[in-house]
Amino acid sequence: MTAQICQDDLPKGRDIVIVGAGAYGLSAAWFLSQAIGGEHVLVLDSSDFAGNGTGRCIGGFRTQWGHESNIRMSMESVRFFEKAAEILDYPEGIDIKQKGYLLLAWDEATMDRFRGIQDIQHQLGVQSQLLTPDDVAKLSPPVNQDGLRGAAFCERDGTISPFRLLDALLTAVRREGADVRYGTQVRSLHNKGRGFIVQTTSGDVRAKQVLVCTDWAAPVLMKTLGIQLPVEMLPVEIMVSEPTKPLLGPVHISMKHDMAINQMVRGSVVINHGRPRPRQENIAVRPDWIRHAARGAQEVSRALADLNILRAWAGMISITPDMQPILDEMEIPGLYTAVSAYKGLMNSPAAGRYMADLMLGRAKEDPLTPFVSLSRLKSGNLVREPMTNGARLDD
Repeated sequence: MTAQICQDDLPKGRDIVIVGAGAYGLSAAWFLSQAIGGEHVLVLDSSDFAGNGTGRCIGGFRTQWGHESNIRMSMESVRFFEKAAEILDYPEGIDIKQKGYLLLAWDEATMDRFRGIQDIQHQLGVQSQLLTPDDVAKLSPPVNQDGLRGAAFCERDGTISPFRLLDALLTAVRREGADVRYGTQVRSLHNKGRGFIVQTTSGDVRAKQVLVCTDWAAPVLMKTLGIQLPVEMLPVEIMVSEPTKPLLGPVHISMKHDMAINQMVRGSVVINHGRPRPRQENIAVRPDWIRHAARGAQEVSRALADLNILRAWAGMISITPDMQPILDEMEIPGLYTAVSAYKGLMNSPAAGRYMADLMLGRAKEDPLTPFVSLSRLKSGNLVREPMTNGARLDD
């Protein structure tokens, strides 16, 4: 990969400053650079390359949702992922694996949820199907059949490498002339006339527009302008095995275990397993988590019992009142935020395209607008996603 840290002095100003160089921030930078030229865009990130949320996720993407907005964003993003090597002129590719998502149901209530959302999926072009336990056994023999009621499946779903996607986006936006800086923390934002002063650890930058893409940490910067953003953080923990022989084709999601299991292109098995923990806790793996997650993984598939775990890590995901994204302009004109609500990488191309359109005044007629704007939260018109329960771990 070609990621490099730029150490030159910060420019005095840019038309657009994007805070956060994860999947949302770099996607927005790409689409903005395509529309107005990269020389107008500056991206600032407090960490190293892939040092925050995107670099800690498992790289999953799926179209099996139950609400129009999530399906539309996912379908748009999948089309981008499928052609990312060409679109971003990145011959190495992003390690895309499309062997489907297998959403396992261990009770009839979960199967009823799957049945209830198939009509809207099919209407919007998602080629999902319901599977019997026998179908699951044929598709993925390692799955434990004890108590299994069935599953939902879509073969177009899959995974990508978060690191390759970020590197592809970074290479592309820099090629377009955008300035991307790592190791530069934005401390505060100040509204000055028709623009902003962005105060950083490397100096101040003037901007006509600011887009905050720090996800669960976005409220911190918003508070410096007196804005309360209804976003909280939720810790998640992940572990990965050494590369092993092919065991799993699709990504396996168990609603019962709140678990996602995926075997990457290069053979490693990634297990993302959640359980309740304090939301404000530091990002760290708890000492007993690996044993707890390993027990759950073996309940899903006994074939995982002999895996050698290489490492484990923790991260944060964003929580909104209805667990849907916030992609909108704030009450201060020119100030924008993009909060993923735990679907950061998987919906990043659609979110980046939408934010670019919104900042350029082209999103008024976009079908996503009613479902991603802050107005829905203020009016109480929340989005109800049937797949939210037990499905927060596969991004």
